[in-house]
Amino acid sequence: MSIEELLRELREDRVHGASWYFLRGIDVIKLAIENKLSINDIKALLNELRSVRPGMASIMNLTSIIEDAINMDLDLNDIINRLKNLYEEVSKRLMAQLDRYPIRCGSRVMTISYSSAIKAALSRWGKCLIRYISWSRDRVMRFLKPLRIT
Repeated sequence: MSIEELLRELREDRVHGASWYFLRGIDVIKLAIENKLSINDIKALLNELRSVRPGMASIMNLTSIIEDAINMDLDLNDIINRLKNLYEEVSKRLMAQLDRYPIRCGSRVMTISYSSAIKAALSRWGKCLIRYISWSRDRVMRFLKPLRIT
């Protein structure tokens, strides 16, 4: 997949959460490094990534880290590997926490989040849930629009 294809995928996505954007952003930067883009081109790419979902913390944090690494003349491959390792470590800690505080069997859950943390919790606890619903914000808003709230 090319950088442009990844950027298009990020722009058009309406399903995934912040973690997915973080990981796909790492893929974009990794491709830029593999394609030997100049530092100026990578900085421009960071601005493109920021514009994909303005204000999304995972993208803002990623681009800020990469920009700081560039400004300090650090090895971007090393930074990317560290970020991936950190993500995996945090995911493992999340699973450990979920196992420590399971929900009671027979519980019901509703979320409008497509967060990977929510998805992990529901998949971890799924055998005990009677029912769960996961909708995107767009779908919830379409559902709520005809309702009159008094």
